Amino acid sequence: RRRKAAQTLRRYINGFMTRNQPPNGDNEMFINHCRVTFLHKLKDNLPKSILDKSWPPAPPNLKETSAMLRDMFHANQVRRYCKNMSPQKKMQMQEKLTASEIFKGKKSSYPESVAVPFKSNRLTPQHETLKSKVFDKKYLSQEERAKYMSPVVKYDRHGYKTRPRVLIATNLAVYILEEQDFKLKDKILYENMTGISVSELADGIFVIHAECTDKKEKGDVILLSDQVIEATTKIALAAGKINSIQVVKPGGLAYTMSGGKEGLIEFSTGAETRVEKGKKGQLVVVAPSMKVA
Repeated sequence: RRRKAAQTLRRYINGFMTRNQPPNGDNEMFINHCRVTFLHKLKDNLPKSILDKSWPPAPPNLKETSAMLRDMFHANQVRRYCKNMSPQKKMQMQEKLTASEIFKGKKSSYPESVAVPFKSNRLTPQHETLKSKVFDKKYLSQEERAKYMSPVVKYDRHGYKTRPRVLIATNLAVYILEEQDFKLKDKILYENMTGISVSELADGIFVIHAECTDKKEKGDVILLSDQVIEATTKIALAAGKINSIQVVKPGGLAYTMSGGKEGLIEFSTGAETRVEKGKKGQLVVVAPSMKVA
């Protein structure tokens, strides 16, 4: 009886000492206990959010199992998230993905825009009323639908005086409207739009380039937006010209005016953002150049 007790105690001690090793006959009770304890702990500490990548640590003999469970759980989280996503949310995520493909690692202000949801309508109640009473009745054709609407600032092609404007992008064209009465100031058909330019700095300037097919057209449009990533992405998507967006390095950016004349926007880095007319008649844009990611 003493010998049996000694053997039992020896096997118990050996099982405890080898509990993290493969099963050997002595440690199976400890291994099973570790499994049950880990699964109970895992059940009570599962990630609540799809963005939460945390995972409870596993004992050595359950690391492979833990990794498989983690992958299965995260895959199921993604599947449930996508299944429950509304069409509007899905479209918003697709737009964000498009913006990432265009601006990630190129535009300094892109990282700050990631957490801000895109909106299709940033108009004030006053602007909404003018849109219904003026724009929809006077300028919007039957086959047109508004895709994006937002206040912007327009810079004159000559002199660069700032003008508060409202931008409306439909499925056919971009409209630049007077803020007070929604009088049409510029209209660029997508078939005439040749590109959109932004700098790689942290400014909100963007230029919509367009062909001048007749004397009535004024040429490229220089705009400023607080949501430049959103605005340019939305316009490019509405136009079906995703590849039309160009992120330019500091230096000179030429734009075209009516009559074939050209103007120049000069981008450079600085501690603070400022936009002003230069000594040589160019538009000078100074902005920080943060580390892009």
